[in-house]
Amino acid sequence: MAADRSRGVTQNDFGGSSGKSCGLRCFTFLLSENRDLLAVSSVGWERETSGWAGSDGLVITEHPDARAFDGASVFVLNHASSIDLNNLTSFHIRAVNPDDPAPYVQQWSLGVQRAIGSDWTADINYVGTKSTRLDIIRNYNQPFISGNTVQTTTNSAGKTVPVIPFSNFGWIEYTDPIGYGNYNALQASLIRRFQNGLSVRTAYTYSHSLDNAPEELETNSGYAPNGRDPASWYGSSDFDVRQRVSVSYVYELPFGRGKQMLNHGPMSWILGNFRTSGVYTFYSGHPFTVNAGGTLGSALDPFGDATATPYVIGKPHIVGDPTCWFYASQNSACGTLAPGQTDAYALPLAGQFGNSGRNTLVGPHTNVFDAALLREFPIEPVNIEFRWEVFNVTNTPLFGQPNNNFSSNAAGSITTLSGDPRVMQFALRLSF
Repeated sequence: MAADRSRGVTQNDFGGSSGKSCGLRCFTFLLSENRDLLAVSSVGWERETSGWAGSDGLVITEHPDARAFDGASVFVLNHASSIDLNNLTSFHIRAVNPDDPAPYVQQWSLGVQRAIGSDWTADINYVGTKSTRLDIIRNYNQPFISGNTVQTTTNSAGKTVPVIPFSNFGWIEYTDPIGYGNYNALQASLIRRFQNGLSVRTAYTYSHSLDNAPEELETNSGYAPNGRDPASWYGSSDFDVRQRVSVSYVYELPFGRGKQMLNHGPMSWILGNFRTSGVYTFYSGHPFTVNAGGTLGSALDPFGDATATPYVIGKPHIVGDPTCWFYASQNSACGTLAPGQTDAYALPLAGQFGNSGRNTLVGPHTNVFDAALLREFPIEPVNIEFRWEVFNVTNTPLFGQPNNNFSSNAAGSITTLSGDPRVMQFALRLSF
């Protein structure tokens, strides 16, 4: 009788062959594949033979007659409880759309490869993907929005309040498989196979990834201003990197026994058996969304599942300095670095959001070189390898994303790093 996958059951699904109705004591719960309770309770639940018991005396049991539309078991609240089932505003409920098809990705590519001489190989490829039915999380109980403005009403106390779908519920964190995305890229590489002590690999990618599904459990672009309009949140993916260059090499120094130079005598032992390797990486910055701040966001959704975006009133100006990455007049450093500039954004009124989109600006790029020097000491029957590795050889600062809150005096400033400064490590390896 267990559901074959996690699902929520709506109140309309209640009622069985006996014609009985569960009445006001019925409730919707999200169940796992083994019928474990996944959602709705601030009290501790304990599994019992007949169902689940809460620490406040509430009992959840399987209804003897009712079945969901697909034959899944229906569980009901059938015991007096301190929980007011008609007022669940203090609960954080997590639910999943019962119509939850598996996401899928379509991929295609076309490429050409050519040998250049006896040592080099070049190739160029077009790669594309299309993602469908991606999960999007939103507040199912977000206030209704008309155009770009929250709908309001006057309550019995004469106070203006937002209109929400279910006034006796609070935060309903709802997972819906309505996201989509696509990726298109030009990828090129040039490879020199290992010959005469040297191998080289270079790669370049020019790409663009777009979707309307922010990365979950990661620092992301936030939720759509209107959760019922996910298409409006279509833009560059949180992980989009427009350009990437990578060059790597391995080079054996031509000294020592069996090499072209200094292949005998004391110098062959001193300078022999060395090799070096390195990786140079450059990639353009990740995109970010300029927002209007948490206070205005809470006016769109009191539980934080909405991003208030500002109005675009001009062309954004990238200053490119860590103290002022993009121009914001309230940031004093911007006035010093870019005198004469004007703001490209304006804050909306509370309960509104502007026309600025998702991930419209790009943060700092990454430019880093890592290298290593290795030497082997072949001493029969063992081999000793010494390694000296240096990460970020040039000690180039790798800046994080700027403050994207346009209502803040620190808007546009960068206070974090996305990578480490120069780091060295030494290692000694014994093989036998």
